[in-house]
Amino acid sequence: MREGGHPPPGFSVTTRHQDGVVVIVIRGQLDAETAQGVAIDFESAVSADGPVVVDLCGTSFLDSSGLYSLMVLRRRLAERERPLAVACWPNGAVDLTFRVSGASEFFSLHATRTDAVASVS
Repeated sequence: MREGGHPPPGFSVTTRHQDGVVVIVIRGQLDAETAQGVAIDFESAVSADGPVVVDLCGTSFLDSSGLYSLMVLRRRLAERERPLAVACWPNGAVDLTFRVSGASEFFSLHATRTDAVASVS
């Protein structure tokens, strides 16, 4: 987060519930600057019940800090035997980060939020 605790322009995180699934929607860049703020939302999702979907379709960039925070979320949910799915545009920048890093093997990736929610419901 920027000085004063304000997120960078264009960045937002919202959490909603859809069909019994906790859906975290991230817009903007998920990077070293914003990953700390997302951790609070991820912790709330871990504390809740049911499956979780992270919607990255509106995320323009994902760096190693953002990917690490997703890996931690995945591990914490797996410890509780709760499913996680990720929505991101196929062949987009975020999908490329998953594929190049090899992390795509560890996540259930889907082209849309609707598909991701259906996969964990």
